[in-house]
Amino acid sequence: MRPRGRRCPASPGQHRRRNPGLETRVLDGDPRRAIVKEAMREQADLIVIGKRGRNRIQEFLLGSTAEAIARDAHCPVLMVPGKP
Repeated sequence: MRPRGRRCPASPGQHRRRNPGLETRVLDGDPRRAIVKEAMREQADLIVIGKRGRNRIQEFLLGSTAEAIARDAHCPVLMVPGKP
């Protein structure tokens, strides 16, 4: 288990060479709160997050983590759709 908020290397290493400013983190807790809190702490300019693309009924019943982050974040959120 990784310590909270610990920086971890991009995997594989070629991603880091092509994107030298890329950082990834492993956080504990509710992802909605943890991601927004970390973005505020780091004064992030942008949050990039994947979106699964559930159907509307599933999103209504379960909620969408990506949409909750977009609602609560202090900065823009780019939601990247998953493959259909």
